[in-house]
Formats: sequence, C-alpha cells, structure tokens
Amino acid sequence: IANHLLSKSARRLMARSFNNHNYFSTTATTSNIFDKITFIGTGKMSQAMISPLVNNSFHTPSSITAYDVSDAALNTVEKLYPGVQTASSIPEAIDNSNLIVYGVKPTNLEKVHS
Repeated sequence: IANHLLSKSARRLMARSFNNHNYFSTTATTSNIFDKITFIGTGKMSQAMISPLVNNSFHTPSSITAYDVSDAALNTVEKLYPGVQTASSIPEAIDNSNLIVYGVKPTNLEKVHS
C-alpha cells in the first residue's frame, strides 16, 4: 500500500538507497542509520519505536529527539531512555533531522501543523 503512495522517483531513490546499504543486518551496531531522528509525540506508539532503537543499540540516544505538548510525557521519555534529547518546540525538534516520525493520533495532526 505504501508503495502506491510514493512517487516513481521516491521508489527509485529508496531502492537505490537500500541496495547500497545493509539496513537489515541481524547484528546490533552502534553506527546510526540517520544522524538525527525526531519523534513528534511521545506516547505508546513513539515509545514502542524508541525503545528498540535505544535498548538494542540500533541508534545512540543522543541522535534521537522527542517533542510532546506534555512536559510530563517528555520527563517520562527522559527517565526511560537516558540521553534522548527533548525539545520545547516542533521547529527546535525537527532542526537538522533526517527522519521525522509522527507519533500522534490522526485526529491531532491538525494541531501539530497549526
């Protein structure tokens, strides 16, 4: 389904990128695939993605940034995943990000972009 949503050039770029790198290794590595990953929203969905990245050493915590409207949610992320960066605004969070992950409910997307 996702393939249908991507343009032809995006599919070619992804294929070329995947062919040039071994992203699917079963061995944990400390080298990051992306320089910076940003998670917008830090609820269960985002934590389910952050956890294996950090706990299995697929990504260094310092290369992950999280933003949430709730300070309590950001504090939880800081406690669960020491080293993960937090941001006080979306522009601050996404600055220099290579990958932005929306971890918000679809009904809240409009709020994120306002």
